[in-house]
This record gives sequence, C-alpha cells and structure tokens, in this order.
Amino acid sequence: MMGGPFSADVPLVGRDDELCRLDAVLTRVLGGDAHVLVVSGQAGVGKTRLAREALTRARSRGFRTLTGLAGPLQRDLSHAPLVEALRPLVRPDPPRSAPVQDLSDLGWLFGDASRPPTPALGDPGLERTRLFEAVCRLLERTVARQPVALLVDDVQWADRGSLALLHHLVRGLAGRRFLLLLTHRPAENEPALTELLTGLQRAGVVTELRLGGLPARDVERLAQALLAGEPPPALTEVLAARAGGVPLFVAALVGFLQDSGTLTRPDGRWVLAAQLPEAVPAVVSGLLRSQVERLPAEARAVLDLLAVCGGQAPHPLLEALTPGDPLMAGLAALRGAGLLAEEVAGGEVRYRVVHPLLAEVAYDLLPLVTRLRRHAEVARAVEARLPGRWGLLAPHVRRAGDELDPRHALDLLLTATDDALSRHAGDEALADARAARDLATRLGRHDLLPGLADRLAEACQRAGQREEAVTAWLDAARWQPAGGERADRLHRAAVLELQAGRGQECLRWLAAAEAELAAVAPSPFHVPVAWSRLQVAARSQGPAEAEAAIADLDRLADRLGSARARAAVLYGRCHTAFTAGRYEEARAHLAALLDTAAELDDPLLGERARRPGFVLELARGDLGAARALSEEGLRLVQRIGVPALELAHRVDLGMADFFAGDWNRALRRCGEVLDLGQRFGLPRGTAVGMALRALVAVRQGRLEEARACAGAARAASDASALPDRHVLGPVEAVTAAVALAEDDPATAAATAARAVRRRTTLPAFTLAVAADAQLVAGNREGAAAAATALDDLGPGAPYPAALAAVVRGRLARDPDRLARAAADLARLGFRYEAAVADVDAAEVADVRADADDRLAAALCTLDELGARPQADRARRLLRRQGRRVPAPPRARGRGPLSRREEDVVRLVARGLSNAEVARRLYLSPRTVTTHLQHVYARLQLGSRAALVRYVLEELPPDAYPGPADT
Repeated sequence: MMGGPFSADVPLVGRDDELCRLDAVLTRVLGGDAHVLVVSGQAGVGKTRLAREALTRARSRGFRTLTGLAGPLQRDLSHAPLVEALRPLVRPDPPRSAPVQDLSDLGWLFGDASRPPTPALGDPGLERTRLFEAVCRLLERTVARQPVALLVDDVQWADRGSLALLHHLVRGLAGRRFLLLLTHRPAENEPALTELLTGLQRAGVVTELRLGGLPARDVERLAQALLAGEPPPALTEVLAARAGGVPLFVAALVGFLQDSGTLTRPDGRWVLAAQLPEAVPAVVSGLLRSQVERLPAEARAVLDLLAVCGGQAPHPLLEALTPGDPLMAGLAALRGAGLLAEEVAGGEVRYRVVHPLLAEVAYDLLPLVTRLRRHAEVARAVEARLPGRWGLLAPHVRRAGDELDPRHALDLLLTATDDALSRHAGDEALADARAARDLATRLGRHDLLPGLADRLAEACQRAGQREEAVTAWLDAARWQPAGGERADRLHRAAVLELQAGRGQECLRWLAAAEAELAAVAPSPFHVPVAWSRLQVAARSQGPAEAEAAIADLDRLADRLGSARARAAVLYGRCHTAFTAGRYEEARAHLAALLDTAAELDDPLLGERARRPGFVLELARGDLGAARALSEEGLRLVQRIGVPALELAHRVDLGMADFFAGDWNRALRRCGEVLDLGQRFGLPRGTAVGMALRALVAVRQGRLEEARACAGAARAASDASALPDRHVLGPVEAVTAAVALAEDDPATAAATAARAVRRRTTLPAFTLAVAADAQLVAGNREGAAAAATALDDLGPGAPYPAALAAVVRGRLARDPDRLARAAADLARLGFRYEAAVADVDAAEVADVRADADDRLAAALCTLDELGARPQADRARRLLRRQGRRVPAPPRARGRGPLSRREEDVVRLVARGLSNAEVARRLYLSPRTVTTHLQHVYARLQLGSRAALVRYVLEELPPDAYPGPADT
C-alpha cells in the first residue's frame, strides 16, 4: 500500500543527504538527461514519503507529475500501475487537449471506446511492441511541453508487463526531460524486477537511495514534529527501543500512546505514564504480520526463536536450539531479507531482529502452548550453555509456566532476583521477585516469604514504583518480629512517603518505627530513623525541632561510635548554620560530611551530603562549586540505580543554569524534572519544575505564562500536608517575582518576607526581590533593611554582598557603586544580575562614555537572554543618550535544524561564503541559499551575525562539516 495511513502526515526528518541527491537528479533531468531514481528500503522506512517529497519538489520546478501504485492484489492485472499513472494524460480532468491523437493503440491499454484500437496483428510480440511505442510517444509529446516525473510506488508488486514497459520507456525517452521514480522493498523483489534494475544500472541511468532507520537524534526530532512540542525523555527512550528508527513505526507508536491515554498533555507539556501498553499498533501489526507470514520456513523458524528470546540472542544459544544447516539457512534468509543484524560483542556473535516490533508481532503469532514450550527450551539451553547469565535466563523461567519444574524454577528466580538487585536492574528484579513470590506461595514455601517480601520491596523502589514500594515495605514489616527489623521496614516506607511529599503518611510510619525502637537499646537501626526525623525538621519544622533531632543523633553517635550517626550530626549542623546565615561554619561541616561519606564509600550518603552543599554554594555565589556538587550527586544516584533520587540533583542543575544565564538549558532541565515527577509520582518535582519555568518566563517578560506556571507550582506544593521549604522556597520566590513584574510591590514584599521567615533555600535571591519591591513601593527603610539582611548572609558572602551593593547603589543613586557591583556579579557568573546592575548604573549616571559602553554591552547580554523588560529599559536609556539602538530581536522559532542545515550554518559561522559552502558540501549555491533562507525564517534571525551567535550558543560542538581542505 502507498506508505500506509501515516505517510501523508509524517514529517520528513533525517533525510537531508537523500534530498540533496534528489535535487541533483532533478537538475540533471531538467538538462535533458532522462534518469531513474530508485528509493529502496524496508516497509515503513519512509520510501513513499520521500518519493512524494520528490514529486513536490519536481512540481515546484515545473515538472508534470504522475503517480501509479502497484499492489499485491494487482499482480494479475496487466500494466495496472501505469494505467493509473498515465490516465490523466489520456483523459485529462479538467478537459483539455491531450497528446493522444493518432495513438489509437492506447485503446488496448485504457479501454477507451472513443479511441478504438488498431486491428490485431496476429503476433503478440509485435502487438506489445506497438503498444509500448504508443505509450512512449504519449510521454514524448508530454515531455516536449514540460518535464515529466513518473512515480511507480511499491514496484516490487508490479506485473511483468509493467516492468517491461518501464524498461522500454527509459530507453525510448533517453535524452528527454523524463524522471522515473521507483520505490521498492528489496527483500520482496521478484526476479523480473531484479533483472530490470540490473539492466538500468548497467546503462548508467540509475541513482539509488537506500533508506535505513533513523538515528536516535532524528527519531526525537520526528516525535517533536508529530507532537508539535518537546517529547518527554521517557518517550524518546521507548521509541528508540521499539520503533527501530522506522518513521512509520514511530508515528504509529506516538498515535497509539496518545489514543491509549498513556501520552498526555495536561498543562501544555507532554507527559508519558510510567506503565505502558505492550500491544503493537494495528497498522504496524498488519504490515509486519504479512511480512512474517511470507518468510520461508527456515527463516520463520529462526525468527520465531529470536522472538521468544526478546528479539536478540547469542549464537551459542541459537545453535543449541536449532543446530546445523536449518539455523544457518534461516539466518541467511533473514539477513538477505534485511530483517537481521549480526553483531560481535565481547568476542560473542549475536543476532538481532532489525525492527523490535517485528519480533513482537512474530511472538504474538505463536500459539500460547508453543510459547511456553519454547521458553522452557531456551531456559534449559541458557542454564546448560551460558551459566551465570541470569538476566538472560530469568525471563524464560518466568514465561515457561509449568513446562519447567516449579521447584527448580523457584530456585532460579531467587538467584536471578538477587543478581538483578546487585546490578541495580530494578525492572528485572521486580519481575523476578513477583514471579518468585507467587511461585513460593503456590508451593507452600512460606519460609521464603519474609525474604521475598524484602526483595520485592527493594525491587519496587529501584524500579521507581513508589506506591507499590510503600505497600511492599509495610508488608515486609508484618513478616518481621517486633523491634529493630520491623522498625527498619516501617522507616523505609516513611522515607518514600517523605520523598513523595505525603507528609502525614510519612509522620505516621516514622512514628510507628520510633515506637518499635522505644524498648530497644540504641542500635544501628536507630540511626536512619533519627536522621529521617532530622530531615523532617529541616524541611518542615523549626530550629528547636532540628536541634532536638541533632542532639538525639549526637547521643547515638557517642553510644554507638557510629560514623553514620556522626555524618547525620554534620548534616544537621550544616543545615542549621546555613539557615542562620553562617555560611563559613556550614562549609566546615559540609567538608567534614563529604570526608565521612568518602571514608565510608557509601554512594547514598555521598549523594545525600551533596544536596545541602549545592544550596550552600549557590547561596554564596560559587556557581561552579554548586554545579560540581550536583553533577557528582547525580552520578552517585545513577550508580545506586534509584531513578527517583535523580530529581533533586536535576532541579539543582536547573537552578545553576538559571542563575548562570543559560535559560534554554534550564528549561530543558525543567522538562527532565517534570518528567521524573510525573513518572514516579513526585509532586515536589512538578512544583519546583514549574517554579523554575516561571522564573525564566518572568525574566523574559512572558507574564501570562509566568503566572500560570507559578499557579501550577503553588498547587503542586499545596498538595503536601507537610510544608517543604525546599519546595516552597522557589515557589514563593517566583510568586514574589511575578507579583513585582505585575506592578504589585505589596504582594511581592509580603511573599518574599514570608519566604525569608520560612528560611528559604534561596535567601539571597528572595531578599533581592524583597528589596526591589520595597524600592518600587518607595519604602527606602524596607529596602535598606533587606540590604542589611543580605550583608548578614555569610556574613559577607560574595553573591549576597554584591546584591546588597546593588540595593545600596540604587538607594544612593551611586553609579560607581552599581558598576562595581555589576562587575562583582559578572565575575561570579550571574550574567543577568550583572547586566541589570549596569542598566541601573547607567540610569543614575550623568552622560559618560564608559557608562554608555557598559549599557550597550548589557543590552547585548539581555537580548541574548531574551530578557525583554530589562532590554527595553536599556534601549530607552541608550536612545535618551542619542545612541543608535538595534531593534529588539524577534522571538526565535522552535523548529529543529536538519543535519544538512546545521552543516551549512556551521560553515557560514566560520566565515565561508555561500559559494565556498556549496563547494565544501557538494551543493549548488542556490541550494545553500535556500537552506539559509529556511534557517533565517525558522529561527527568526535578521543577520549573519545573529546566525553566528546562534551557532556558537545553541548548537553543540561538532566536527568540521564537509571534506577537509587539501
């Protein structure tokens, strides 16, 4: 069929090289050189989509375009695709003069009663030649008027007569402006088509475009185009794993996930649910099912075996199950059909089905009994031939049912669960633990259930299944005797509830754990429970509760000699010193805490220690140190294998990007945070992610968006019954900033003051907003008090001190103090704050050249950031000084650049002319100009200088495009 139901709507992505070759072929044909363009590839890879783009481009260059479709049901209909393609020339609609006069032989082909065919010659060969000549003359007359592009889609299904006629046309129209476009699937070619293509290639008139699957980068771009928005990271992972880079499959999966309610857009951003349907979209299933059913027996048997193995398997395993010639014959047939890839990893030959969905469809076609038996056979072969490969063995044990001895299966699943947990493979461990628990219950092995309850709970936690993990830990607690072991499981449930912002549930299970420990002598079980009590106090309670928790931990450290308890004390003292504004004292505690974590070689402790470290270094103004702490924390979390813990560090990195002025990257971090929050049921991720998005929007002057994001952040933070200052700090800061931007200084000052009293994690930023609000309201005493509070942070920490200097400079209308503060902020890396301070300095300065120069530089920075309100203010000041001011840049488009467009703009950014770029990339100058016009329009750039800035700031570093200079 012609490209499937998605072909008209799927954007053309990742085919830039093919389009360049296509343009070259069109140019060649326009020069009077007939040519054949063959587009080949597997089903769904985009052959028809590319061919339609070829026809569109041909029409734009003056071609008459004709299209015919070959299909499997038309193989017995002579010349069916060409009748369809040429009928508009014979029976034009609307009516006009057709080039068919005196071509009466066409009546045999089109059955036209008004054009009776000439008498039969009695020789079928001569009659066919006369018919072919008539068709050739028809096209020759059409080509004389305008060039012609004729597409025959899915030519592998064309009848022999059509193939012979196509060969005759190419030979008969040599030297004419005629382009024949053919699309086909090489694996399904009949000998006649192979003969035709071989003959045309020998004649030197063929250009073949062999389409493969799209790389991951282009799959993401395709998903972005289909969704008209940024796809969530989890979706790109799913598409990469299941679609095999095939555009039709990508589009089908995206549509299927939307229809199933798994992929939704609740607040303007796309979100993918944690649990995904396993079914294959109907359009893909139908296409692939026919492909499977047409395979020869040996190939089908090997494909079925690979499907049972999940789409890939090592050679020794296949050889154990299908020895000898049948295996090699089946592998050769699959490889010849383009359905199998061979790889060598670690000295082992592996086979992989090229399209993951093909393996899924083949598996679905197997009867249930056959699946069970094949899984049992594979399990036995893995155990015998590949011992220790638990990740390979366990899925077959789980799916073999009673075809394996259940007692032996249970032993295997227990070992596989432990292996998966040791590898931090949460999803594998969860599947194995569930199967083992169910089998142990069925066999009456109640002695195994307590240990399996622990394994299941840990697996749920590693897999990010928070709700199920809480339930599992509570169930595990019921299997334990009263005291420390039960308290440990209850505490684990409390920690998960704390991470999810479910305050009352957290306090309930934490109190239950403390009750279990009340009659137990101090032990290692007491330390994590006391630390969690400290965390609750630090997040949601006051200094007295925090000090009491620290004192409890201090006593435990003395009684037990516990390094972990001592680390918890250092954590608490770092927190209390920070909230009191004693930053150097907090840094000393932090250094000791990091040393303790390193000595214990505990990644979880190291990860936890870096969270207060980031907040502290950000508050001081050391963006590099803050970023390094979060990057290391993220690395440690990934080593632990608990994805939900990544959220805090991704939030922190987004904050670092925001304050460093890399707002595009900050917004990308927001997407990651929101995706994690949605996938793992963490509303604090939604709250902080939306707050960060609102901060960018308010600074860029998009107040309606900022207000909406701030409201969403507030709603998410209010969902927790236990206030969390780590969440409320950013939320209240952005609420105050939005109120100030909307000219409501009273609300801004009140909100900022509330955040400061709550001991916000963004003290300097929040106090700066409070000072701005007081200045706007004309309350000089309030602004001065905010400046004093800023100076007290540290005391004298660089970032708060620079902000205090800005406030005092504005109060005193002192341009020199403001200029020095701007320089200090610039040295620290706070680009936006530095630029605004320079604007403040220019506003209060007399006419001075140096101030004007700094103002012009500040305007460049603000324009680059898209900070429209402050940029407009800078423009007004420059105009007041009589300076020429560039117009504000228009908002950039969001469409991605193709790979070829990136190559072009990178060379332009290096100073090459259009002609030099064309020579470097083997393009025509006109094509280069067209690429640049598209880029300027899409990104809304007004000059080459702006384009150079875009390349330097937005595109990732890349190898020098084009061939090297010689």
